Amino acid sequence: MRYKKVMDGLSHLVISAAKQFWSVLPEGSRLPEDVWQKRYSFLLGLTWCHAIVIALTGFDSCVAIVILHPKAL
Repeated sequence: MRYKKVMDGLSHLVISAAKQFWSVLPEGSRLPEDVWQKRYSFLLGLTWCHAIVIALTGFDSCVAIVILHPKAL
């Protein structure tokens, strides 16, 4: 009898957690144009920032290799 109560409580907990999880997921509808433009601009800027950081890191690594070991090139 106690096992059934525990399992009922556990299944209720799992079901409520699943419902809460599904409630925070997007519905899949289109975004309004102004919202999309703001997000697109942010993501485009973030992409360019990453590209610059990657390029500078690569350049810095190459300079460090040349300074530490000039015959590396």
